[in-house]
Amino acid sequence: MTSISHLLLFLNFIFIANAIQQLAPVPSEHFLLHEILDHLGNYHVYWKFNQTHITFEVHVRTRGYVGFGFSPNGKMYPSDVVVGWVKDGVPHFSDYHTVGHFQPVKDVSQDWTLLRGEENPFGTVLKFQRPLSTCDDNDTNIVDDTMRIIFSYHPDDPTDDNHMPWHGATRRGAKSVLLLSTSKRYKLPNDSQTKDLVHHQFHIPSKRTTYQCRVYSLEDITTKHHTIKFEAIIQKDHEPFVHHMNVYKCHNYPRKYIGQNFECYTVPVDMMPCGNVVAGWAVGSGPFHFPPNVGLPIGENENEYAYIIEVHYNNPGAVTDIVDSSGMRFTYTSNLRQYDAGLLTVGMRENRQHIIPPNYNEFKVQIEATKECISKGLTDAFIDEIKLFAVWQHAHLLGKGITTRHLRNDVELEPIAEDQHYDFDYQETRLFRKEVPVKKGDSIRVECTYDSSLRKNITYGGLSTENEMCFSFIYYYPRFPLYMTSQSLIYNTIPGHSSLLSYTWKDPSSLDELVNLVETYDWTDHSVRSKFQEDVLNSTLHSTCSWKQSPVRYTTTTVKLTDPRVPYQPPNSTCGDN
Repeated sequence: MTSISHLLLFLNFIFIANAIQQLAPVPSEHFLLHEILDHLGNYHVYWKFNQTHITFEVHVRTRGYVGFGFSPNGKMYPSDVVVGWVKDGVPHFSDYHTVGHFQPVKDVSQDWTLLRGEENPFGTVLKFQRPLSTCDDNDTNIVDDTMRIIFSYHPDDPTDDNHMPWHGATRRGAKSVLLLSTSKRYKLPNDSQTKDLVHHQFHIPSKRTTYQCRVYSLEDITTKHHTIKFEAIIQKDHEPFVHHMNVYKCHNYPRKYIGQNFECYTVPVDMMPCGNVVAGWAVGSGPFHFPPNVGLPIGENENEYAYIIEVHYNNPGAVTDIVDSSGMRFTYTSNLRQYDAGLLTVGMRENRQHIIPPNYNEFKVQIEATKECISKGLTDAFIDEIKLFAVWQHAHLLGKGITTRHLRNDVELEPIAEDQHYDFDYQETRLFRKEVPVKKGDSIRVECTYDSSLRKNITYGGLSTENEMCFSFIYYYPRFPLYMTSQSLIYNTIPGHSSLLSYTWKDPSSLDELVNLVETYDWTDHSVRSKFQEDVLNSTLHSTCSWKQSPVRYTTTTVKLTDPRVPYQPPNSTCGDN
């Protein structure tokens, strides 16, 4: 090939690269937060926020109108939306709401401010801002919950504000996003290294649910380091099959199992994961960066530990011949940070004592890390408090809301985390905007709310996606010995409602007897459902606290959760003052 040919190829490459660059959206300023809302890359949203306002900038590959908004259910109705377009260089932009599956209605109160509107080589750009709360009944408050963004666009401009062509079925969608609590991205130090804990060419079974484990040793890390970031490694095109993952750090785990690959909960007990979760990921999550003053320790006496990567594979279509090498990646540094991080797991045991009957719009269960266990952990570590800085709240398909509550001296404080719009397909480890101190005498209560209105039968706790869970995984510093509190309901309140018992409950301590009993209930009867919810919330729980590097690995007791003497009261709304 001649030098001229090389030159022409090079120039052609530059031309193509420039063309591609011109077609990529270029925001008007540096935004820390960005999502691509559709799978084609046609709709980009950038945003920032402060204590009172939020600013969005959308870049959409169209010369027509653009719709953007919020919906409680991810559908176009009901929703709070804005619609805008640029015609002959003039931007048009208005605040709307939907009242049905037809053209939205313009709000009387126009609460969004258009900051920028233009067309460029990529398409249409709209930059707009509004208060987090507008005191307008037709607007959605923007809160520290999972928010469902809805979007739409059309190739043509409307003739006017009241005559918009339908966007069609393929130019619309929804995506769950944490608008106000997203993990910050920090610059990694120059000495940072990575360690991958992954499966190697694992053949995913052709069954709905598989929990697959692989055991690693990190003995090659011979001095203490800090993990400062973790993230999922999902093999390309395997996203539909990998639902969530946990990494366990197990003390005195039998060395003979290192390197082995096995189904996690069908093996001898000494081979199973120990319960000490140090990192987790679920569908929808991105990378998690630890705050700059905190790191998760590795490299401490690693000959005494094993790390188990547990992957939950979900294969409802029984697809065969899927060979997977997914897992987790840890980024770590020898430049130690000020504090060692720990992770506290608070959850319901995954068994058939976790009962969610059908036909409930809202069914609640509660579990608690008790003040006794938290106080013992602080005392054993010779510290007065820990500071919570992040959380991953986890349930399965029926999950509607999860709240991690904070109680002190029988007074309920501001929730540690609250998500009333939980989305099973979007589970992010969220970094708190401010740390939460937990002291001796405090307890942490987790409340899961389920919507079983579309189920015909009882849903039980368990490992399958079709079963249910209720967990809060809480990151904190400095480390203390308590790593997990797990509970299960005893249902000692049921005999008090003898009118419900068409079945003779012969042995209240028998799980089989309990299942036989609740399977006889008429769950279409509102009074039956109401009584059972009351039974669950008033039941005594069997509670276990798990300790690491302690002569006593477990402490067990029974507890009864009662309402705090002073419940939490959110700040009064200022809307009535306007």
